Amino acid sequence: MDRGARGCVKVSGGRLRYMRIHGSLDAPVVSMWMAVVSTWCPAGRWEWIPELSVPLAEVWMDESYANTKLPSSVPAIALIHPMDPDRLFFFLGSSILAVDLQLRKVVGFSEFEMLEPPCALRRKRSSRFVHAWQHDPSSTRTESVSACLRQEKAIAAMSSYPARRRNVPAYLYPMVKKVWDLLTRQEQEKEQQWLQLEQQWRQRAMCHNFGRRCGISEESRISLPRLSMNERVE
Repeated sequence: MDRGARGCVKVSGGRLRYMRIHGSLDAPVVSMWMAVVSTWCPAGRWEWIPELSVPLAEVWMDESYANTKLPSSVPAIALIHPMDPDRLFFFLGSSILAVDLQLRKVVGFSEFEMLEPPCALRRKRSSRFVHAWQHDPSSTRTESVSACLRQEKAIAAMSSYPARRRNVPAYLYPMVKKVWDLLTRQEQEKEQQWLQLEQQWRQRAMCHNFGRRCGISEESRISLPRLSMNERVE
């Protein structure tokens, strides 16, 4: 399965968080970690601390899940709620559902229709192609998304592994920086390839419009997530 369907890194509640589905097929578990400044590693280092871990079986057994009529199957991760880290979104077939991990229950459910993408984009139901932002009625969609992306990049930059002198011994810094720059260029090239594929796809068929208000997160005014071809959202 696509890695983006089983795990994702997103900004939620102003902190960088990592969500993952792991365990066996018979006993899958959803876990969440948060990036914090390490208290025992050298200055400037970050570490992932566990926040919660919930067996999916506990969600499946709840009446709220039974009401959706969905099978007890392992879903694909869609995203973490940008404001509430306890609320996670999943894809299952042609459905998207929101689960509150603290309550162990489904708090929102909706059906959607997706046009068949080209072969290169068939793994589309995955967190790597989904981005969510808080809707601001006073601004355009482009302005809202741009502001959200700038905020996420600023938060992620503090928790990533750039080749900084404070983290890397002086004698290793040139080599590490060279590797880091190479990886950055590769990421940029890959992103450009995805953008080209997206343009080709849009010429063939209109992408599914998720612009309607989502009942899953009505109270927080979060629009149903729009699909994006930006592989680096993860």
